[in-house]
Amino acid sequence: MKLNINLNVPILASRNGAYLASLAFTAFFVLLPLAVLTYLRFYTTLIPKQSPNIPLQFIHNTNSNVVNVQELVSSKFYAFDLLLDYQVDVNLALACSHTDAYHLNAPFTIYLETQAKDHNSHRSLRTEVLKKSLFVKCDPAFVHQSNNKIVPFNLRHWVPPVLVNLDRHITVHLDNLVLKGSQLHDNIRRLQVGLEPHSNILIDDENSFLQFHIKYVGFRYYLVKYYYTCMLIGAGTFWMISTFVCLLVSYSMVWGGSEQKKRGQVPREAATGKR
Repeated sequence: MKLNINLNVPILASRNGAYLASLAFTAFFVLLPLAVLTYLRFYTTLIPKQSPNIPLQFIHNTNSNVVNVQELVSSKFYAFDLLLDYQVDVNLALACSHTDAYHLNAPFTIYLETQAKDHNSHRSLRTEVLKKSLFVKCDPAFVHQSNNKIVPFNLRHWVPPVLVNLDRHITVHLDNLVLKGSQLHDNIRRLQVGLEPHSNILIDDENSFLQFHIKYVGFRYYLVKYYYTCMLIGAGTFWMISTFVCLLVSYSMVWGGSEQKKRGQVPREAATGKR
C-alpha cells in the first residue's frame, strides 16, 4: 500500500516568501552592520582621539627638577584641534625618602614657553599657568592603601607578591589646568613642568606622565558621556532610514513589475477575444 501526498505550493506564496526572506537578510545582515560602521565613522569624525601618555623624564638639578616636554605640537606625535579646550593632566609618582615625615609640601609649577622673545635678554618668554603646593602624605599605611584596594596594610607581608603592590610611591594627580587648542598648537613651543627639589621627596620618572584630555561641550559631551546609549540611538536611526529606503525601492520594483505584467496581459486577452 503506497501513500502518495501531493503538496501544491502556490507560485505567489513562494515568491512572497522569497521576497520577505531576502528583505530580512538584507536588513539584518547587510544594512545593520553598515549602520553600525556609519555611526562609528560619524563618531570618530566628531570625537578626536585622546593623546597618549607622555612620559616625564625630569632633569634633576640642585635648584629645581624640570622636565621639558618637547614636540607636543608635532603632527606626527599629536595634533591639537584648534576649536577645542584641553585639560592638562599631570600624574606625578612621588616617594618619600623618610617615612617618619607624614606630611610634606612640594612647590609645583607649569610654564608655557611661547615663541615670542624678550627684547632685553633675547630669551623666550615663559608664562606661568599653574603654580601650587603639593600636599604629599608619607604615611606608609596611606601609601599602601592608595596602591592596594583589597589587601590590608597589616597583611601585606602575608600575601603572595603577585596579589599585592609594595611600591612606595604615591601618585599625585593634577587636572585643574585648561588650555585652548589654538594656544597649544600655535603659540606653544615647549611645555615645561617643574617641581622644586625636596630633601624627603623622590620622583619616579618611570611612572610619571602627562596627558591631554579634551573638554567636550554641547553635543560632543553627550556622545562621550553616554557612549553606548548614543551608539544605540545613532546606529538604530541609520538602520531604520536605510531599511525604509530599501523597502520603498523593493516595493516600487515589485509593484512596477506587476503593473507591466498586467498591461501586457490585457492586449493578449483582447487579441484572443477577437479571434
